[in-house]
Amino acid sequence: NSLDHAGPLAWTVEDCALLLQVMAGHDASDPASVKVAIPNFRDALGGSIKGTRIGFVRHFHEADYPVDEAAKKALEEAEKVFRELGAELRDVELPPLQDWTACGMLIMLSEVYAVHEEWLKSTPEDYGEIFRDRVLMGAFLSAADYVHAQRKRRELCAALARVFEEVDLLLCAITPGGAPPIGEVTKMSSFERPSFSFPFNVTGAPALALRAGFNEAGLPLGVQIAGPPFADTQVLRAGHHYERATNWSRKRPPLDGAA
Repeated sequence: NSLDHAGPLAWTVEDCALLLQVMAGHDASDPASVKVAIPNFRDALGGSIKGTRIGFVRHFHEADYPVDEAAKKALEEAEKVFRELGAELRDVELPPLQDWTACGMLIMLSEVYAVHEEWLKSTPEDYGEIFRDRVLMGAFLSAADYVHAQRKRRELCAALARVFEEVDLLLCAITPGGAPPIGEVTKMSSFERPSFSFPFNVTGAPALALRAGFNEAGLPLGVQIAGPPFADTQVLRAGHHYERATNWSRKRPPLDGAA
């Protein structure tokens, strides 16, 4: 539960802003919910991003978990677009992607198993095989494992905060390439590679995935923009300007059987 990082899924950044306006706000029943003023996210899309300091976490996709050539090219093109929009880009370094993923996976498995433990023991047949077998991995984790992961989480949060003392936003990969064929997705595939989204799930930092082209198979590619806590407006603004400077949001891949 502590990794919950909900947000809208929409066709454009403007649509995301409209949906987030409805979703955002204090929830008295959620102890993790913070009572802060909610800005007008759509109005915040305007203005310029000239002078915005964007840190490019290049080592995520070049060293920690190399992406394919199409995804790498999309990231390089995104860097170029943001420079042309007037942003100031520089390379920054964070802890290795593997550290974020290991920490997040351990916390996630511990917490999801705690939620489902009683039902998994009494009515395991009610669960789908893939979900059940993944969640059952949490049964092999100890309280000490969970505590160590939460300590590591605080270290990682501090590391991210230090980087945001030097830059306003981050640019990094979101996937290693186009989506794989369904037959190649195994039961434990989520645990076999690092995740580009875990750094911001672990820290709760606002992040936005943006379309950045298509690969040779016609599958969409993406890049990711993230900001410090409560910098949702800055993240959305940067994404909106990128989206308007490119034509990816106006292109839709052909779908067999689509009307």
